[in-house]
Amino acid sequence: MATPPKKTHCKRGHPFDVPGNTRYSKTKFGKEYRTCRVCVNAQMIASRLQVKIEAFEAYDGCRCACCGVAELIFLTLDHVDGDGGGRDRQLGGSRLCYILKQAGFPPGYQVLCFNCNVAKHWLGICPHQTKKENLTDDARVGPTSA
Repeated sequence: MATPPKKTHCKRGHPFDVPGNTRYSKTKFGKEYRTCRVCVNAQMIASRLQVKIEAFEAYDGCRCACCGVAELIFLTLDHVDGDGGGRDRQLGGSRLCYILKQAGFPPGYQVLCFNCNVAKHWLGICPHQTKKENLTDDARVGPTSA
């Protein structure tokens, strides 16, 4: 019985002979097989993005709670109380989203854009919030007479 010819491309047409594109793995029975790194990486990116979107939707949608930015690439998760412990900082990004999903998306997090998140961390409050507070203070005082 003749052995079948060795595959030269993955199912999506990426060549296996490109250096760094082939990843060798073993099944639980010890049989070795090849996978395409391009396809595996694309699948991992899509999976991470899906979990991130689920987390954002669980915490009031894919929009910054402070300034309203809706561009997905700019959005991050923030601890509402600013008590982002060391463990969550070490996890970061999609790993934090996976853990929050497993925990049933517990309260205490909000969606912020990166700018608002960093400003909140450095200044204690986002400049957007100070502007909103100044506007409400001005409205309470009323117009000034000259």
